[in-house]
Formats: sequence, C-alpha cells, structure tokens
Amino acid sequence: MSGSSLPTPWSVRPLRSVLSSLRWISLALCTTLLVLNAPSIARSQGLFLPTSSESSHSNISWWETNKSYTCGRLSCSDVILYGNITPSLTIAANPITEDEQTISLQSRAGLIQEAFFALFQRTRTYRVENPPPQPLELPEDNLLSDDPERLLHPYTPKIAVGIENQQVVVFVDQQKGFARQTLATVTRIDAIHNGTTTEELAKKWRDLMRRQLSDLLWGSEYDDRNPGARQLLVFKVALVAICTISLLHWLSRWLKKRERAIRQELHQLKNSVKLVNPEGEPTENLDAASQPQSLRNVFHRQTVRHDRVTQILQAWFDRFPKLAQSKRTLLLQRLNGLGLAMRAIFGLQVFSIYTILLTAAFVFPSLRSYVLLISIQVFLLPLLWLGITIADKISDVAIDYMLDRWAEDAQALDPHSQRYALRVGTYSPALKGFSTFVFILLGLYGTVTLLGINPGALAGAAVVAAVVAYISQDLIRDGINGALILWTDRYAVGDVISVLGITGLVENMNLYITQIRASEGRLVTIPNGKIVIVENLTKDWSRVEFKIEIAYTADVKRALEIIREVSEQMQKEVEWRDKILEPPAILGVDNVTHQGVLIQVWIQTLAMQQWAVGREFRLRVKLAFDREGIDIGVPQRQVWYTLNEAFFEQSKDFQAE
Repeated sequence: MSGSSLPTPWSVRPLRSVLSSLRWISLALCTTLLVLNAPSIARSQGLFLPTSSESSHSNISWWETNKSYTCGRLSCSDVILYGNITPSLTIAANPITEDEQTISLQSRAGLIQEAFFALFQRTRTYRVENPPPQPLELPEDNLLSDDPERLLHPYTPKIAVGIENQQVVVFVDQQKGFARQTLATVTRIDAIHNGTTTEELAKKWRDLMRRQLSDLLWGSEYDDRNPGARQLLVFKVALVAICTISLLHWLSRWLKKRERAIRQELHQLKNSVKLVNPEGEPTENLDAASQPQSLRNVFHRQTVRHDRVTQILQAWFDRFPKLAQSKRTLLLQRLNGLGLAMRAIFGLQVFSIYTILLTAAFVFPSLRSYVLLISIQVFLLPLLWLGITIADKISDVAIDYMLDRWAEDAQALDPHSQRYALRVGTYSPALKGFSTFVFILLGLYGTVTLLGINPGALAGAAVVAAVVAYISQDLIRDGINGALILWTDRYAVGDVISVLGITGLVENMNLYITQIRASEGRLVTIPNGKIVIVENLTKDWSRVEFKIEIAYTADVKRALEIIREVSEQMQKEVEWRDKILEPPAILGVDNVTHQGVLIQVWIQTLAMQQWAVGREFRLRVKLAFDREGIDIGVPQRQVWYTLNEAFFEQSKDFQAE
C-alpha cells in the first residue's frame, strides 16, 4: 500500500459530528450573549436617560428582568440584586395611572439594582486598594451557594435604616472609604404588599443587601486566589455536553437511516399492491389481480396441472389485503417510534446546550440575574415547542392506531373490499395535518404567554388576519369542500374518478387539492373547491359494460348462448370467480341497425377489477365467435343508379369496336 491513505468514513464522521456540535453550540452562545447584553443597554438608557417614549407599554421588552406585573390590585416589580438568581426584593405601586406607574416602578427597581452594584464595585475597589495585613481565611462551604450562617466579610460596609424626606430608606452610612448613599426607599405600598410595616420591611431589605454584598466579596476573594476556576468549571461542563451532543448526533443519524429504510419498505409495499387502470396506468389495489400478467398466466397454468397448489396460493392472495394492511400498520408503528426517538434526542441536545448556558449563568455572578430568564423564557420556549412536536407525533401514532383498528374491523365484515384500506391512506394525512395545525396554534399561544406579550398589542393581528382571510377565500372554500369530500367518502386515494372531464387515479389528496394521475402519466392538480360533480368508477364495486354488434344475418340466439357459456365458464375458474360478484346480466338485443345486431351484457365485479375482467371476457367471446362462425357486424349500404339511352348506345358502340 502507499504511504498515505485517505481517512476512512468511520474516522471522519466523529470529527464532523464534533465540528457540527461546536457550530451549533457557538451559535447558541452568541445568540444568548446578544440577548443578555441587550437588556442591560436598554435598562441603562431607561434609568438614566428617560424619554417621553417610555410612557407606553409597547417599549417594555419581554426580556426585562424587573418587568412589572399585576399582583392583586397593585403593580409589582422584582428586584434582583447583583449576583442573585431569584428576586431579592419586591416593590409595589398603586396602578392609578397604569402606564406612568409601570414605567416609574421599573425605573425604581432598576435604580435599586444599579445602586447596589455600584456599592459592590466601590467595596471591591477599596478591598484591593487596602488589602488586609494577613490573607483572609476562606469559608469551607461552597461559595457558589447561599449560606445564611456564613460569616460576614470584614470589608462589608455598614448598611443602616433611616428617615429621609419623611420616607423610610435603606442607606450606606458615611464611613471610611464610603460616602452616604441611599440604596432603596421603602414606601407604604411596599409594606402593604409584603404584609408588614415599612420599618420592618426596611430592616429585612437591609439584612438581605448586607448578606448579598458579603457573599459577593467572598466570591471575589475566591477568584483572586483561584484564577480561572470558574472558567474551568464551565469548560468541563461544556466538554461533557459536547461529547453528549456528538453521541446523540451519531445516534440520530443512525435512526434517520433506519427511518429511510422503513420509508423505502413502505414505498415498496405500496408498489407491490398495484393494478392497471383503463389507460394502462398503475393504480393502487390490495388484491391478487394487481400481480403482473406473466404471474397470473403462471397461476392459470397451475390451475390446470396443480389445482391444489393453486388453491393454496390463491388463498394467500385472498388474504393479501389483510396481510398488507397488517404490515403497513407495523411499519407505521416503527416509523412513529423512530420519530418520537429522534425528537427526544433533539430535546436532549437542546438540554445539553442549555446546560452549558445555565452553568455559565450560575457560576458567573454577573450573569446570575439571567438564570430565570434562560430557564423560564429562553429554555422553556424550545422545551415548549419540543413538547408540541412530541405531542403532535403522539397524536399521529394515535390517529394511525385508531384508523388501523377501524379498517381491520371493517375489513373483517367485508373481506373482499379494499375500500377501508384506501380510506385509511386518505384520512391519515388529512387528520394528521389538522392535528399539526391545532398544535401549532397551541404553541403560538404558549409562546405569547411565556414572552409576556401584552394581548392588547395583538389587536392589530386580528385586522391582519381578517385581511388575509378575505384574500384567501378560495383557499378556505377548498378546505371546506375538501373536508366534505372526506366526510362523505366521495373518493379516496387509489380510486379511479372522473371529474371536470379528466379521468385517472387519485394519487394524492388533502383538504385543499386532489391530484389525479391521468393518461400518459400526466399529474393533474385540481382545487377541491372546483370539484362539484365527481364520478367514482371504483367505489365499493364496479361494472363491465360489454357491448358487441354481430352481423345482421348471424344467429342471434346462438350468439346469446355463447356469451352465457363464456360467462359461466369464467365464474367457475379460480382466477376469476372471486372477482365476479354476480352472474353476468345478459340484457339481450339492445339495437338493430343496418350494421348489425347490438348485444349488451353487464358484469358486476370487485372494485377496480372491471378492466381485467372486461379484457378477459372480450377475448374469450371473440375466440368463441370465431369458432362458431358468428361474424361481427359491418356497415351495409345499397346504391341505386339509372343510365340515359344516349349513354347506353355509346357504350354499346364502344364495346362493338
């Protein structure tokens, strides 16, 4: 072998999986960073540069962590202090003028957060500029978790409660390295909402701020002594998540291969149950007559030589509709199971990505305030749609199961009918499409609810919907008529119909369109709203309309007797007796003309068997007429003419010469 060789697919695929996973993780991280950075910018502008445009709810972004909400008769806003995950404080206001109070409430919450963060920055700077004589001993507990019994950091400034402008405030008292600064104002409405007095609520807020500030200082102390420890923890979690995503990606690719194989098997099963329509095109059927002509000829020869073997084979073909239906059910169950598994794998991949995001948001204090945002809004949105897709797939499984049970019960009552199998193939995609539409609406409603979008802002959407509905009148009419077609069972996939002058096999249909495979393989698409009158040539049973015109001088009674003998012989043969439902109705002489005598026969057959039975019957009648010397009628015409005497004399002279 040569010294260099190309890498095998098995050595390349893991690398591709890792690169693909890294690409998606990078995209998710960049998106999250953009989302997380946007609120801080918007909030800082809202706090320090208020404008007149802030007097509207529409300017309040859904990602605002201190967005106001209704709490009883009041409007409330949560204050998440720097480094906290859950809301630390809750402030309230009386919503007399809702817009102004809401903006004021959010601005007040933002001011409290900014004041506390500024205090932490000053304290950390003071600690760096004035280090202790001896290194402080770090607490033995986990600095990433809250511990109420943890000792306060020595550099924690004194926070007190006092009166300022006749209001109770929480402030930082003037001390070494710090000027007096108000952190929060406690109002009477705040106390009413929290169920206490303003003084008690102020003391509670003071203790919370002091404890949180101490924890942040201990965390800063830990970072100085263990640089890169937080980043290393996030890297380890990300590495495990990437390996998990790569493994799940490989498993998903394997499941997709299995899904393609099952779909191909379903396609082969569909192709194995076909017959020929009037124009010679393949049409769907679940009967033995769908086999090729050469195979049916073999069975015919076996009828003569090995009748017992033929009966066994024919019995198997008689059971073919039920066997095909059972195999289709099994394949659909496997396909639905694979679909559920792939959706679950996708959910695990999404969960792995958000595990990295949540770990980063939890480990770094600057991102902890967005843990709830990621877990409730950013995380729950994909989780919501993942649940919607899984529920939609479960509904597909339930639809297939109920339709298959219905088809099996109906098939047991009428073993020779293929109607129910055809209707399953028609109803299944229509019902699945409707259930998917319902689940999408539920997902949109859940998305609006999770994002906290004001329903009043959706009023304009109703106007747009009305305009779209007016423009889509034809589409709505198609959908209504399509539902009526399915409900009344006018036709199904696999039927041969004639509509608007077009005859062919119904190859595909849904609530809006019907696709017919016409002659020469033309696929004709017809909107369901245009279908008013439809002729179904294969529903429940079919009929051969046999007409033959024999010579005027032929023995009509003998011809009728020959036709009767041919029909009786066909009914006795194994290949044809199950396809002919009733003895052929020989209507007799339908017309007598100069061309001959018209004889008409009706033969009632199984659905979609009229063409095979008709071809065989015509062939046998032709051969029987040839043996008996019965001629086919031909047009007859008598010509009368006269000649004048001058012309007659000239012709005689010409002959004499």
